Amino acid sequence: MIYDYITLDRNTSVPLCRQLTLALQKSIDTKRIQKNEKLPSIRMAAAELKVSRTTVESAYIQLCNKGYLESRPQSGYYVQEKIPAPQTRKTLSPAPPLPVRYDFSSGQVLSKTTDILLWCKQMRSALQNQADMLSYGNPQGEDSLRHAIAEYAYRTRGVETEKESILVGAGTQLLFMLFCSLYDNRGTLAIPAPGFKQAERIFRDFGFSIVYIDTEKEMPFLQQLEKSSACLYLDIPAQQPKRTPAAVKQHYGDLLAWASAKENRLILEDDYNGELRYLTRPLPALQQMSRDKVSYFGSFSKLLLPSVRIAYMVLPKQLMETYRQRISDYNPTVGKIEQLALASYIQKGYLEKHLRRLRTLYRKKSDAMVTALAQYFPLDAISLWETSFSVTVPLPHPSKTQVQERLTQAGIKLDWIEDQSLRLSFSGIPYEDIPTGIDALCRILQDA
Repeated sequence: MIYDYITLDRNTSVPLCRQLTLALQKSIDTKRIQKNEKLPSIRMAAAELKVSRTTVESAYIQLCNKGYLESRPQSGYYVQEKIPAPQTRKTLSPAPPLPVRYDFSSGQVLSKTTDILLWCKQMRSALQNQADMLSYGNPQGEDSLRHAIAEYAYRTRGVETEKESILVGAGTQLLFMLFCSLYDNRGTLAIPAPGFKQAERIFRDFGFSIVYIDTEKEMPFLQQLEKSSACLYLDIPAQQPKRTPAAVKQHYGDLLAWASAKENRLILEDDYNGELRYLTRPLPALQQMSRDKVSYFGSFSKLLLPSVRIAYMVLPKQLMETYRQRISDYNPTVGKIEQLALASYIQKGYLEKHLRRLRTLYRKKSDAMVTALAQYFPLDAISLWETSFSVTVPLPHPSKTQVQERLTQAGIKLDWIEDQSLRLSFSGIPYEDIPTGIDALCRILQDA
């Protein structure tokens, strides 16, 4: 034990012995110093605190008299097994959260949808190479991982890139921050309604103004872009279900024509889980059509594990050149061992095998969700979002406040879209619980 956390003020009228006594007493009361723990010797404590031995000895003796310490002959001072209860005001402890019976929120995935044992095996393998553990690693991301990502992104999404253009980061939000630091043309960022608050927060913090655009109507959408936007944030997987393949290609062409009209315009393609389609065949990423006008973002959080915060960004040439000029000022944001484990997981084909397994599972779960909701909602009111693993339905009430408390009491957890819609995710709820969970939810909506 060391006493670096104790600060003694020599410019006050309170004696140093008294200050030391109170500091140690507080540490014992708050369990910073544990029961039966041995304190530093008088000589060591005096040297560390730069006070006399008499000051330390007097403090220890006072704590012995108060029942906090005991002196063991030929051994030293120890914290008592039973110490006086600290004098604190009684406060009401918050009520424990109610248990969740049906989890329709998007914050987790089921353990059965992951291959944790296989992932742990890759982690153990990476830990065996001691040479890799003794350095920070590449700020841009480990070479082996960026090479694996380049091949994987091409096979699953048609992304045209090489490892030199890929940046690895601890989640998409952090990569948005890095993008903003490299992109100097602050202005308006267009985001399809209803928006994406996690992305918006970052861009607002970096000085962008946000405008919401309606991508349902093509001409008003393009007119809004033409008026004010410097950048366009586009969640490509969210847009594709609303259009036929031919319409999507036409839409891509219009977007790139807009971006090419001015030098500084860029499109941010957030291809969140774009490869995890199970009802429709995914079209290639927009980035495939233009490497100069699209910054591409991908993530492994839902595909692999939410706790593995690894995402990647493919930068256009001009931003990549800016990054290379500054790379010596950056440090890696993802642990080297996790990167090497993911590289191995991809290179050995485990990720693509896991992807095929998830497509089958989520198709089954999405069918169950839509079937259950169709008992209570017309089909045209149910919107399935494949890559978000969720379904949205309108809330048939003025606001969520009428039903939120009753849902919580029933153990139903979900996400809200403003006050007028429900977003029900099926990523974290067992397949067999979907019908009963939807039935319980809809009965509460009806009763309210």
